[in-house]
Amino acid sequence: MLGLPAVLRALIGLPVRLTSLVDPGRQRETLARVVDWDRLHDNVARGPVDAVAVPTTSVATGGTVVFVERKDSVELPPPDTERDITYVDAVLTPEHLLASAAVPTLFRPVRIDAPRGAAGWYLDGGVRMNTPLKPALALGCDRLGVVPRRRRCPRSHRPPIRTRSSRTSSRPVRWPCGSCSAAR
Repeated sequence: MLGLPAVLRALIGLPVRLTSLVDPGRQRETLARVVDWDRLHDNVARGPVDAVAVPTTSVATGGTVVFVERKDSVELPPPDTERDITYVDAVLTPEHLLASAAVPTLFRPVRIDAPRGAAGWYLDGGVRMNTPLKPALALGCDRLGVVPRRRRCPRSHRPPIRTRSSRTSSRPVRWPCGSCSAAR
């Protein structure tokens, strides 16, 4: 019975195993220390932030669930049935962020209990939505900043691609500049 999705395992009465390689305890401590949750909620309710969206992947359905804390003036986007994206009103908590960062195998799924209608186990939102631009655009974002996951040489620093002159390999080699992390 290995390999059955969690929904099928639960339906036929088998236990659902939630294993991981890394304990998320430190992440939880860091979130409690770094994120001022009262300020976040206040900035959304009365401050300069219109909405905060946290994409996750539902373990039960495999679909993307985007938890959204928003001002009353911001409409909650309708579900996108073509891409299997559901938007849920929520007061964001550390569990929402932990779930969004729960990379499968490294971290176990995170249980989210609120809002009650969306209660369940969730994983990293990047499982189905690598760069979550759709929720930001659906919430009316007019400017978008994307932060790369790793540093790369700026184009102006990159010399042209050179090829190795070798009998065994003619693979292109990119020579990084001295100021970029790729040179280290």
